[in-house]
Amino acid sequence: MGIEHSVTAGGATGSLAAESLLRPIGRSGITTSPLTLGAAVFGWTVPNGRAKDLLDRYTAVGGTMVDTADSYASGMSEQIIGSWMRERKNRDQIVLATKVGRHPDNEGLSGRNIRAAVDASLERLQTDCIDLLYFHADDVATPLEESLAAVGELIDAGKVKSLAIMDAKPSTLYPNVPTLKSATGSNWTMAAWRGVLAPKGLPAPVQAKLAEAVRKAVASKEYNDFMTSRGLGVIYGGPDDMAKFMAKSDAEMGVTMKAVGLVK
Repeated sequence: MGIEHSVTAGGATGSLAAESLLRPIGRSGITTSPLTLGAAVFGWTVPNGRAKDLLDRYTAVGGTMVDTADSYASGMSEQIIGSWMRERKNRDQIVLATKVGRHPDNEGLSGRNIRAAVDASLERLQTDCIDLLYFHADDVATPLEESLAAVGELIDAGKVKSLAIMDAKPSTLYPNVPTLKSATGSNWTMAAWRGVLAPKGLPAPVQAKLAEAVRKAVASKEYNDFMTSRGLGVIYGGPDDMAKFMAKSDAEMGVTMKAVGLVK
């Protein structure tokens, strides 16, 4: 299931378009800019017009890879990206990554669900091929051979370029596939967070009440069972922990942006 496929910045003049900054993605043969634009909030907290503005700004500085999923905003994220690529006529300049396995219409990684999910994603994205396809969650009820066979059929049909795995630790389903860090030696981390943000100056008693409500929700069995079923661990942090985490993340992103020439 090997492929040979590369994408450049397609005429973009931004710093991310520099040939020396393009990065290979594992053994896929795909080459892309060092920063990927995640579209998890497109169609959710970021409306259509704002999302397209962000896509325009990202590609203006030479960005080439957009990451989404069939379950993001129940498919609206993919629809927005597909509409934007059609309007800009720039599909050949974009490395398109999406994920399947969590959309309620095609949940899990059975062969039938994978094939149906990819067809639905292609329709929403208004394209005939996905560059990188991810499995969005483990599915212990489906034999690995069945999932891989379905992806192999999709690759042979030209609907998918390559199957990708992204995790800080080796996948339990694909233990022989190296992580990004072990394959490249790059020092990276991956984390997702959710927080309740409030206006500056919110009275301390109100902050404390909100923090306690969040703590109880995070500690609930229902929430932990749900997150565990998605292969995720949960760590709770109060307001001070959240502030420190966001400051640390901002500083790390600043270093990355300087390294690729986005800021001085």
